Order: sequence, then C-alpha cells, then structure tokens
Amino acid sequence: MNIIYTYKKDAEKTINKMQKSERVSIKGKIETIIGDYCNNHRHPKVHKASNRHFGIYSISLYFVIINRDTRALVTIDEDVIFDQVLVSVMAIGNHDQLISKIGGIEESLYQKMLNDSDGEEDDI
Repeated sequence: MNIIYTYKKDAEKTINKMQKSERVSIKGKIETIIGDYCNNHRHPKVHKASNRHFGIYSISLYFVIINRDTRALVTIDEDVIFDQVLVSVMAIGNHDQLISKIGGIEESLYQKMLNDSDGEEDDI
C-alpha cells in the first residue's frame, strides 16, 4: 500500500520556520510513525483527537506524537480502489495549540467535502 503525504498550509508554515535538519527529522518521524500505524492499524504514538459526524460525513483527526513537546494533527484516509493511504498533515505544534485548532479544521474539512462535488482540491 502506497502512502501519500500532504502538508497543509498551517503545517507547512510551521515546518518552514524550522531549521533544515529539524524539518527533515520531523517529517521523517511523522512518516515512520504513520507508516507503522497504517501497517498495524495501531501505534502507541497515534491517538484519535476527534471523530465528528456532520450528517452523513465523518471526520477523524489523529494526534501523532513526534517528541515530548511536538505533535502533528493529521487525517488518514484509505483509498482501497487505488490501494493507497492519503495522509494530510493539518498542523504541527504543542498539544494545547493543536487542541485549539481542532474545531476550525473539522469545519474546514466539512465545508471542503460539501463543496468538492466538482473534484477540485483546494488547500485548507
């Protein structure tokens, strides 16, 4: 199964503020942890942050523990037709920063699902 990673605006902004070595390390840790999670369907560093339902739509967000102070907030969507997993890294920060962003990210994802009938993909 192929795993495709997308770093959304908020996560990319945080990553770009880091030194190159830290940027490479953070991305590598996210990809290693998510890869293990996708293969085993569990990982001690991946925790469900939210599972919200908007009518027929369900949005699941996960915390990925990168290190003692840093977390990533991600969505993980399996595409069984193309045998791939789509991982969107929505935000990176400390736990409290990410908690405050969950509601806004959920609402943005819901609005995107409602407006995505034409197949275009906009960045959140």
